[in-house]
Amino acid sequence: MPHGRCHLEPIKTPRKQVANDGRSSTAGKPATCDDRVPPATSTGRSIFYARVSTRDQKADLQLDAARKLGIPTSAIFVEKASGKQDDRPVLSHVLTRVLQPGDTLVCWKLDRIGRSLAFTAKVLADLDQRGIRFRSVEDGLSTQGSTGKLVLHVLAAVAQFEHSLILERARAGLEAAKAHGVRLGPPPKWDASMVQKARKLMEEDKLSAEQAARVLKVSRRTLFRGLAAARDHDKLVSRDISVAPLPQG
Repeated sequence: MPHGRCHLEPIKTPRKQVANDGRSSTAGKPATCDDRVPPATSTGRSIFYARVSTRDQKADLQLDAARKLGIPTSAIFVEKASGKQDDRPVLSHVLTRVLQPGDTLVCWKLDRIGRSLAFTAKVLADLDQRGIRFRSVEDGLSTQGSTGKLVLHVLAAVAQFEHSLILERARAGLEAAKAHGVRLGPPPKWDASMVQKARKLMEEDKLSAEQAARVLKVSRRTLFRGLAAARDHDKLVSRDISVAPLPQG
């Protein structure tokens, strides 16, 4: 599926069928996000979201589960996208344009919503605030009732714990890198070898500081700062003072 386009799994229909907005549609025509909004009911609808990661994978097992629940094909949405990708067109369409208060979002497993626990917990919390329930067939999870509230709190707590662990690992990695002398951040734009190049451009080639900086692909500020550091270094050397080599950036 091309990235950024909303494409839903084609559902076989009779030869002529009246769409939800009263227009007729032809069998075999792929459904689009605009014409796949099942009609609302007084008791709430069950909307099934299925996802497979690659084009080679089949959603048959998920679709069978939806049909066993009696969910009509007009309320089944299939997407081919990685669970690591939070911005998914079909899922976004279901969450923002299809689901209404009183509805239930049904998935085969919880991980069909996403691989990130933080993202999944946020989606379920947002649905709960809108009065929309969630149910997973294989996992047996449901956000309905007091047990469902507990599930939401546990997911949120685990997601926060996961986020904290990621931050701690990142900080530990940075500290270890600093301890081993690794320079963090982007590569330096200025090094000692550029001093002679800058001086030649300005003294022999008679370029202005701005022109020399453009040739060296640095800013005027970086150029002047580098030349100033080189002059200070030269003064110390001329006084026979033991000094360290010029810093690299």
